[in-house]
Amino acid sequence: MEATKRQKAKLDDKSTKDDYKCGACLKVVHDQDNGVMCEICNNWYHCKCQGITEQLYQILNQYGAELHWFCKGCQMGANKLLALLTRMQTKVDKLEEEITRTRSDIRAQMNTNFQQLTADLDKLCHRCDENDKKVDEYKSEMNITENTKTMLESQTISNKCELQEMQKKITRS
Repeated sequence: MEATKRQKAKLDDKSTKDDYKCGACLKVVHDQDNGVMCEICNNWYHCKCQGITEQLYQILNQYGAELHWFCKGCQMGANKLLALLTRMQTKVDKLEEEITRTRSDIRAQMNTNFQQLTADLDKLCHRCDENDKKVDEYKSEMNITENTKTMLESQTISNKCELQEMQKKITRS
């Protein structure tokens, strides 16, 4: 891993000897030295300046694509960043749980409200049907009353006529 990064750095036209100075001791990290480059600050370090054992150095070279290495200074910042990200992820997880719970509560409340509204609507429909029946009954009663009135008026007129006829007969006699 580190050899590959060193080769890429050498290919860069702007690279100078200062690019390979150890970020800790400020001495040049030579090709023959065991050195690693921090993936955050891009500074080179002697393995001994960062306390990297030969075994760890070999592992970093062998599995460089899968492993990341940070110098001690950047590691502290990375640790803080990771801790912050962990706290943020915990908060995001809690918020997602709360959103899921809130959605569930809202759905349950909506179902309850819908059922209540359906029941209320059924009651109103039933009351409307009852009122329609009463209106029909009242109309029927009004027709009977109208018919009775008309009949009574007709009878009254007939009775008046008869009375007048009788009065005429009485007056003639």
